[in-house]
Amino acid sequence: MKPFVLITGWITCFHTLAAESQWVLEMVQTPTSERALAPNLCSLKEQFAFTWMEPEPNGKATVHLARWNGLAFDATQTIAESHQMFANWADIPSMVETRGGDWYAQWLEKLGSDTYAYGIRMQRSTDQGQTWQPLGWLHDDQSEVEHGFVSFALEGKDARAFWLDGREMTQPKGNMTLRTALLAGSEIRDERLLDENVCTCCPTTATTTPDGPVVFYRDRTAKEIRDIRWVRRHNDQWSPPNPLADDQWIVPGCPVNGPSVASCESHLAVSRFTAADDQPKVILEVHPHKDPSHKREIVLDDQAPLGGCSTVTTEQGFATSWLGREGDGIVLRLAEVSLNGTLTHEQILTQLKGPIFRGRTCAISKNDTLWVTWTDQRGVHLGRIRLNG
Repeated sequence: MKPFVLITGWITCFHTLAAESQWVLEMVQTPTSERALAPNLCSLKEQFAFTWMEPEPNGKATVHLARWNGLAFDATQTIAESHQMFANWADIPSMVETRGGDWYAQWLEKLGSDTYAYGIRMQRSTDQGQTWQPLGWLHDDQSEVEHGFVSFALEGKDARAFWLDGREMTQPKGNMTLRTALLAGSEIRDERLLDENVCTCCPTTATTTPDGPVVFYRDRTAKEIRDIRWVRRHNDQWSPPNPLADDQWIVPGCPVNGPSVASCESHLAVSRFTAADDQPKVILEVHPHKDPSHKREIVLDDQAPLGGCSTVTTEQGFATSWLGREGDGIVLRLAEVSLNGTLTHEQILTQLKGPIFRGRTCAISKNDTLWVTWTDQRGVHLGRIRLNG
């Protein structure tokens, strides 16, 4: 992963809401050590799972999970451990639960001696994480290049994985590609190419709609335009890549700043970061499933945000967390938008520690409570906000 560093001027004006309407961020203690990194959240049928990595002094790294039982975290479980694990602040382990109750987890492992030669390892659990069955590599290619930035969506009783795959980059003028495969029981099958030229290290995001799974990702053109596109599966066919918006952001390197999508029964919402015309923004698009052309875009932050968006469904609509700016500091921001695209709430939740920060937020919504995790120089954090409390 070779990120591009965007340098721009910071604007320090922020909107604030009346004190009586403020959400309260309650910090929750996690079962992590001071070495922890790459926190993530996975929504389960009951409650959720919190996952993270812990590198050890002997060179081994471990992926852990702890399930929230409604009052506290259950005992920590180990998903995987390896001396070949690739620890990364942007490309983090994740897991998904299928409608049938299977859990699938992914993480990165080295494929060669080069720094960016790594692939995606998969495991399956049929007993809620008590034991894990190794499934091998997610992809049928083991070239010593990058494979990563996985996202999951449900497909029937199974799960579908999407990822960035660098196998074509072993060829002259080869590009990073977007690929997908189906996770069905103990099998990984139906691998296929979805887009032959995408941004090299921006996270992907996927969800399930009434018509089937859809994935959003940052594309790349010959002119270095890196806007967000999507591909949808409908009637057992994959659509061609389609633009989310015509931002026309020309950037000669990967910004490591992907979109985030959430879906409810009637609507879909996707947040994105763009810095087209040297104007950084976080934007949320909301539209009905039945009429994607009837969309509404809301600029959540045009005051030089850093991005790192995470969008989830709530009882009222959709909520998005992201990293913003206040003066010389970095802050965690949150906004809620109704299904018709009206901004109903926004505020700064907390300030992050450290003048230099890289990462993203991860959020889920359960029982009208929003959970957000992030990292700063003090370590891994987890907070909850009772949206109607």
